[in-house]
Amino acid sequence: MSHLITLFEHYPYVMLFLGTFLELLALPISAELLMSYAGYLVYLEKMNYIFALLTAYTAAGAGITSTFWIGKSGGYKLIEKYGRLLHFGPQK
Repeated sequence: MSHLITLFEHYPYVMLFLGTFLELLALPISAELLMSYAGYLVYLEKMNYIFALLTAYTAAGAGITSTFWIGKSGGYKLIEKYGRLLHFGPQK
Protein backbone atom coordinates (compact mmCIF):
# COMPACT_ATOMS: atom_id res chain seq x y z
CA MET A 1 0.00 0.00 0.00
CA SER A 2 2.82 2.41 0.79
CA HIS A 3 4.22 1.78 -2.70
CA LEU A 4 0.94 2.97 -4.24
CA ILE A 5 0.94 6.07 -2.05
CA THR A 6 4.50 6.81 -3.12
CA LEU A 7 3.52 6.41 -6.77
CA PHE A 8 0.52 8.67 -6.24
CA GLU A 9 2.70 11.33 -4.61
CA HIS A 10 5.24 11.23 -7.46
CA TYR A 11 2.78 10.91 -10.35
CA PRO A 12 -0.55 12.16 -8.98
CA TYR A 13 -2.27 12.99 -12.27
CA VAL A 14 -1.21 9.78 -14.00
CA MET A 15 -2.29 7.63 -11.06
CA LEU A 16 -5.59 9.50 -10.74
CA PHE A 17 -6.25 9.00 -14.45
CA LEU A 18 -5.33 5.30 -14.43
CA GLY A 19 -7.26 4.55 -11.25
CA THR A 20 -10.43 6.22 -12.46
CA PHE A 21 -10.11 4.75 -15.95
CA LEU A 22 -9.55 1.21 -14.65
CA GLU A 23 -12.45 1.49 -12.21
CA LEU A 24 -14.77 2.31 -15.09
CA LEU A 25 -13.49 -0.75 -16.95
CA ALA A 26 -15.05 -2.75 -14.08
CA LEU A 27 -11.82 -3.53 -12.22
CA PRO A 28 -12.07 -3.53 -8.42
CA ILE A 29 -10.39 -0.17 -7.86
CA SER A 30 -11.96 2.57 -5.78
CA ALA A 31 -11.82 5.88 -7.64
CA GLU A 32 -13.59 7.51 -4.69
CA LEU A 33 -10.61 6.71 -2.49
CA LEU A 34 -8.25 8.09 -5.13
CA MET A 35 -10.31 11.26 -5.45
CA SER A 36 -10.27 11.68 -1.67
CA TYR A 37 -6.51 11.39 -1.61
CA ALA A 38 -6.26 13.77 -4.57
CA GLY A 39 -8.38 16.24 -2.59
CA TYR A 40 -5.95 15.92 0.29
CA LEU A 41 -3.03 16.60 -2.07
CA VAL A 42 -4.88 19.63 -3.45
CA TYR A 43 -5.32 20.85 0.13
CA LEU A 44 -1.57 20.45 0.67
CA GLU A 45 -1.03 22.33 -2.63
CA LYS A 46 0.82 19.38 -4.18
CA MET A 47 -1.81 19.13 -6.93
CA ASN A 48 -3.66 21.79 -8.87
CA TYR A 49 -7.43 21.72 -8.26
CA ILE A 50 -8.39 22.44 -11.87
CA PHE A 51 -5.94 19.90 -13.32
CA ALA A 52 -7.13 17.26 -10.84
CA LEU A 53 -10.76 17.82 -11.90
CA LEU A 54 -9.86 17.78 -15.58
CA THR A 55 -7.89 14.57 -15.09
CA ALA A 56 -10.81 12.89 -13.32
CA TYR A 57 -13.34 14.05 -15.94
CA THR A 58 -11.10 12.97 -18.81
CA ALA A 59 -10.47 9.56 -17.23
CA ALA A 60 -14.19 9.07 -16.59
CA GLY A 61 -15.06 9.97 -20.16
CA ALA A 62 -12.35 7.72 -21.58
CA GLY A 63 -13.35 4.83 -19.31
CA ILE A 64 -17.05 5.07 -20.11
CA THR A 65 -16.31 5.35 -23.83
CA SER A 66 -13.95 2.36 -23.74
CA THR A 67 -16.49 0.26 -21.88
CA PHE A 68 -19.15 1.21 -24.40
CA TRP A 69 -16.98 0.25 -27.37
CA ILE A 70 -15.94 -3.04 -25.78
CA GLY A 71 -19.59 -3.88 -25.22
CA LYS A 72 -20.63 -2.70 -28.68
CA SER A 73 -17.91 -4.56 -30.55
CA GLY A 74 -17.80 -7.73 -28.46
CA GLY A 75 -20.95 -7.80 -26.41
CA TYR A 76 -22.60 -11.16 -26.05
CA LYS A 77 -19.85 -12.91 -28.05
CA LEU A 78 -17.30 -11.97 -25.36
CA ILE A 79 -19.54 -13.37 -22.62
CA GLU A 80 -20.02 -16.62 -24.50
CA LYS A 81 -16.30 -16.98 -25.17
CA TYR A 82 -14.66 -15.72 -21.94
CA GLY A 83 -17.50 -15.56 -19.42
CA ARG A 84 -16.86 -19.04 -18.07
CA LEU A 85 -13.40 -17.91 -16.92
CA LEU A 86 -15.07 -15.33 -14.68
CA HIS A 87 -17.94 -17.65 -13.69
CA PHE A 88 -20.25 -15.48 -15.74
CA GLY A 89 -21.93 -17.60 -18.39
CA PRO A 90 -24.84 -16.82 -20.71
CA GLN A 91 -27.39 -18.12 -18.21
CA LYS A 92 -26.25 -15.60 -15.57
